[in-house]
Amino acid sequence: MKYRFFDLVLSIPFVILFFIPCVILLLIKWLEDKRNPIYVARRVTKDGRVFSMYKIRTMIPDAHLLGGTSTANSDQRITPVGRFF
Repeated sequence: MKYRFFDLVLSIPFVILFFIPCVILLLIKWLEDKRNPIYVARRVTKDGRVFSMYKIRTMIPDAHLLGGTSTANSDQRITPVGRFF
């Protein structure tokens, strides 16, 4: 119980601190190509459960259909905003 309280006490200030910059970054990303700025990555835990990890998209939409699983600095699928970050 005390660990949960400790987690909340530490995480709430960070959520407040990073909320505005994240909203600004999402708006910039959306203005770049008018597409959803959130990328949903499916991951598997060590116990075999699948969960969704939400990330700010740095590549073109559906980039996974156009190329491999690794990228280089010169990868054409990376957007200008994504290259900056």
